[in-house]
Amino acid sequence: MMLKLSSTALTIACVLLCACTGTAVRLTTPDAKALAQRLGQARIVTASLLVRIQPAQGDSELFTLRLWAAADGAVRLRAQKLDVDFLEALVRPDGGYQAVLVRERLATSGTLGGADDPALLRDLRLLLGELRYGPLPPAVAVAGDAAGWSWRDPLGWDAQLTIGSDGLPTSKRLLDAGVEVRALTYRRWQAFEELQRPSQVTLNADGDTTTIRIKSLDTPPEISAERMALRMPDGVEQVDPTAFNRRLLP
Repeated sequence: MMLKLSSTALTIACVLLCACTGTAVRLTTPDAKALAQRLGQARIVTASLLVRIQPAQGDSELFTLRLWAAADGAVRLRAQKLDVDFLEALVRPDGGYQAVLVRERLATSGTLGGADDPALLRDLRLLLGELRYGPLPPAVAVAGDAAGWSWRDPLGWDAQLTIGSDGLPTSKRLLDAGVEVRALTYRRWQAFEELQRPSQVTLNADGDTTTIRIKSLDTPPEISAERMALRMPDGVEQVDPTAFNRRLLP
């Protein structure tokens, strides 16, 4: 005679069996609050990043990116190649941006979210979230188990996060209608002041691979208006974002 047990009874029996045998039981409910506390959060951040972009076709580009993110959501960027400034940009809280190629004296403007966004600004909101909050954004409803979490991301995609044996994220996928649009891999976690962040992040998007190494990450109490200001050089030519991109990453 076979004894039929409900799924609830089977779960209880499994837990009791593991307890009796000394086997560890992994929690089935994600503890997002504990992970958020472990990672730390900061609205105001400044960062120095070493960035390598490997396009699907063509040679890779290596540059340093300096970033200042203010409390109101504005972001100031400066990019350098071989310690020489080549890009300055300001992104307003509403997503509007201005960018200038310093040596070429070319400038453009627009609103983030378009197909012709300047290449270095294309995933800026994603990068900012990773710096400010880590792989887990605040105030999202997380589902899943101890090894894999999921939620609806503020960027409008479905997120899937994989957690390693040490309790820290190892990778994240962002999907649109079930199709992967971004994939991030996290390596070499370390402390930056009160924040815990992976010092190396690999981002795959549209066939391109971007490797980001965090050289420094600070959480100042404020950023001055002077630091956030973008001053256009004299004699700058205004071009559309598509033409700007051709000169930015030829």
